[in-house]
Amino acid sequence: MAQYQQTTGRYAPAPFLKWGAMASSRTVYIVEDDDAVRNAMRLLLEIHDYRVETFRSAEELLERQVQALEGCLLTDLVMGGMSGVDLIENLRARGVRIPMALMSGRLLTRPEQSRIAGMTFLPKPVAPGDLLDWLESLEDE
Repeated sequence: MAQYQQTTGRYAPAPFLKWGAMASSRTVYIVEDDDAVRNAMRLLLEIHDYRVETFRSAEELLERQVQALEGCLLTDLVMGGMSGVDLIENLRARGVRIPMALMSGRLLTRPEQSRIAGMTFLPKPVAPGDLLDWLESLEDE
């Protein structure tokens, strides 16, 4: 979270503590098909001193060497092509063990609720404070 700096009279990113396995990276991967949402999240996180990589689709992310991902993942639930749940399941099947969260702006069906049980879910529009709180909670893991 941003902390008020009395000497400068401005808000500055809080000092980074640790993210367990994420400590060396502090990278947030955002998979979102809506350009405006993706760009707004990127800007918010970069202001708070996170390294951000964005992707328009799950398939675009999977084109990389995903076993080498370090940091955390934030993905939209509903996108053209592969869904966010399918992406998370695919990454887990490949051995990727980073914190992952889903976000969606619509109500979930019962089957979707069952599939995401145990996954972090952020309702859209994601409040900046909720997103930063989730990232900050990773520092304690």
